[in-house]
Amino acid sequence: IKKQVTLLINPGDSGRSIRKKVSYSTIYTVIAIATLVFATFAFMAINYSRIYYKALRAEILERRNLKLEEQWRKITRIEKDLALLKRTDKKIRNMLGVERSPSPLELGSPEITPLPEQLETPFGGAILVKAQDESSESTAILLEEIPTLWPARGWLTRPFSSDHSGVDIAAPTGTPIVATTSGIVTRSGWDDIYGQIIEIQSDRGFVTVYGHNSRLLVKEGERVKRGAVIAFVGSTGLSSAPHLHYETHLNGKPVDPMRYLVH
Repeated sequence: IKKQVTLLINPGDSGRSIRKKVSYSTIYTVIAIATLVFATFAFMAINYSRIYYKALRAEILERRNLKLEEQWRKITRIEKDLALLKRTDKKIRNMLGVERSPSPLELGSPEITPLPEQLETPFGGAILVKAQDESSESTAILLEEIPTLWPARGWLTRPFSSDHSGVDIAAPTGTPIVATTSGIVTRSGWDDIYGQIIEIQSDRGFVTVYGHNSRLLVKEGERVKRGAVIAFVGSTGLSSAPHLHYETHLNGKPVDPMRYLVH
């Protein structure tokens, strides 16, 4: 039995033929190596496709998770807004002395109670609500001059009391202070107790006071809109730390600002 194979290589007219003897073991070795290389590449290709598919699926799942998280955040914000709307509606009705009418659903009607036309969150603009009266139809009331806005973002450190005619809101120096009502600036300057101070008179009898400011942005006689930045938190006057001293006066008498601020 022959154990070798003779390979004849004929280069053509330009040269002699070449004879090469190759053993069967060499041929088998070459075939085995080629098969192993092919199998290795095939295995790598299959694994790569699996890894790519898993990575693609993981990316799709991650995108879905991000969308779900965003939707959850939106739902959470909506729930907070709804809770704020309920508190706002209750506080405004208390201020106006308007009782809440029974809901059509409570009366067995298939109708749905309409939402107020416009409400606001703290640091927003005007509030427009429906005030219902037993003897008249619902009337749209513009409440720009009722101080329901928080004047600054911070922490309530001292409440209203018989010996403290306002509330103190602690906040870092430079925190914006906004007008809680629309009205005319009746005072903008220096006070020996409250330092840099601003007073705003609204047409509905409210006067709001902002004290210990670091810088004033409005002048006396200027008309300001509700929510406009009028000053920055500071520690001027008789003050030991940066904070806003905020007062609300109604018809010349100091009242607790918390009666009107929407929480």
